[in-house]
Amino acid sequence: MTLSDFGPYAAFPTAFLGRMMKAGRAAYRVLLALSSHVRKVGQEVRLRHETIGRLCTYSTETVRKAISELVSLGMIARRPRYRADGAQVANGYIVLYQP
Repeated sequence: MTLSDFGPYAAFPTAFLGRMMKAGRAAYRVLLALSSHVRKVGQEVRLRHETIGRLCTYSTETVRKAISELVSLGMIARRPRYRADGAQVANGYIVLYQP
């Protein structure tokens, strides 16, 4: 089953909704922006903070704080990524729910 099986809607388990209610407004919007780029369960989403900020109309600092909040709530996992020369590039994010 992929998330696209739900059409334009997203399915959230009840336990996940409880955690969503604890998230602030910015974290909620960042979660929705990340979720909108997930095509199958467990897929890593690779978006720069600037891109997420543009989608949510937030600054990159607000996006960073929201991502940290989502990680601490166990709603997403952050995966640092690096180029061959060792420089860090945009993190990957995995939304931690199963429809």
